[in-house]
Amino acid sequence: MIMAGSNLLKRLMTVYFFTLAAAPISYLIRILYARGLSVEAYGAFYAVLAFIGLIGMFNDLGMNPALVYYLPKFIKERSFSKIRSAVSLVAGIELLSSVVVLAVIFILREFLAEHFFRSEIALIVLPIFAFVFLFENIFTLMNNIFKGYRKELFYSSMNPFRLLSVLIFSFIFYLLFDQNLVMTFSLIWVLSFLFSIVVYAFPLAKTAPELIKHKISFSRPTSSKLFRYGFFVMFSSVAGMVLGRLDVLMLTYFEGVASVGLYEIALPLATIILVAIKPVTSFLFPNISYFYHSNQLGEIKAIIQALYNTGLFLFLPLGLIFFLFPQEIIVVLFGAKYAPAKIALKILAIGFIFRGFSSLNFSITDGIGQVKKKGYLIYLGAGLNIILNLILIPLYSIEGAALATSISFFFMFAASLVFLIRKMHFIPAYRNWLKIMIDCLLFISLIYLLKTWLDMNIYLETALVVGTAGIIYIAIGFIWRIIDYNAIKQAATHALKK
Repeated sequence: MIMAGSNLLKRLMTVYFFTLAAAPISYLIRILYARGLSVEAYGAFYAVLAFIGLIGMFNDLGMNPALVYYLPKFIKERSFSKIRSAVSLVAGIELLSSVVVLAVIFILREFLAEHFFRSEIALIVLPIFAFVFLFENIFTLMNNIFKGYRKELFYSSMNPFRLLSVLIFSFIFYLLFDQNLVMTFSLIWVLSFLFSIVVYAFPLAKTAPELIKHKISFSRPTSSKLFRYGFFVMFSSVAGMVLGRLDVLMLTYFEGVASVGLYEIALPLATIILVAIKPVTSFLFPNISYFYHSNQLGEIKAIIQALYNTGLFLFLPLGLIFFLFPQEIIVVLFGAKYAPAKIALKILAIGFIFRGFSSLNFSITDGIGQVKKKGYLIYLGAGLNIILNLILIPLYSIEGAALATSISFFFMFAASLVFLIRKMHFIPAYRNWLKIMIDCLLFISLIYLLKTWLDMNIYLETALVVGTAGIIYIAIGFIWRIIDYNAIKQAATHALKK
């Protein structure tokens, strides 16, 4: 049992390593783009990317998550023909939809650039990013096959590898050329998907040889299951994209791409709060699905308990740092021209704490097959987000968008938590949460105290202050038994007990 638990922890650490590695690479890309482009060009780049993402949610009809959900079942049953049939069905749907969307964007590119984005730069970026539909779909399909086979090394390393290629080539062209950088960066972004597809095709063939060896045998019951699950995933994904990206598109329409440029500084900075939890959500879905199909419901409950005992410990200190020092963080990383985004960052820092917990909750609901319930909850949150954005963006610009998004995240957290408490019959460790809040107050007090005492280079001072306070924060967490390694390992052991 101990070896089984250690195996689960080892796989989780693999996901953690690569997901955490992706975070600094992603932010280095944004820093490079923010410094290499004007505020308008930077805003246009990410406004078009958000637009592409909004349309892209319909591309696979929700079939990719359905694949992750059912592959462990087919693998356990050794139904190799069903595996190939399911993958072929998803690939065919994605290819057809990609071609249609690609053609529509090319036809409407001038109209969209003039009447929606209201930017000539968008006319340059739109036709390039249209190819994201084709390459990203293949990339995502490969990633989800690895997830279905629970190959953590491959599915967790794909995006960091792609982002690293974007960073390297973007930096090279940034040094060599100073013109048409927005076009160059767009091309690099699109081609990074193609490059990653080629590299990961070899381990995919080794992981799933049945995709080549076994005949395709389309089964109506299997296809119906995939479509039914996929429909509700797409249903909730639409609302999820509304919560995540519609604020950018509404800012584009009401305020212009310059405001988007500022908001796209605050928003990604706030997502740093999710760095510690993203590996967990990525890891949870395929593994919860595996335990669910194995009828190990008690083990799922143990995992949820372990997550909620430590979740706030990971989110709260990061959120408080961004809430208390937004201007310093923005100026140091992106430059003074983006300082007006500081209030939006303050608001989003609080909102993304709740976003982290709701992400955990929804990964669990996906794994236990409750996508319909998840969809209803997310749609309620998305509806609230739309209403608040329509009211607050015209009044308060990027601060209004940040407030609307944060309120919606809180609603999603509260609603999903109530659902899981009723469904899985677990009680969050409220006593631990109180300890964490006290620990965070000590953490912030120590940061202020050290900043008062020290007077040195801003980068060195920041590293020393945050590093010292962070070590003490973690130490108190172990002393007060907020973080209990043995309890986490025990939960992992139970989760893999056959």
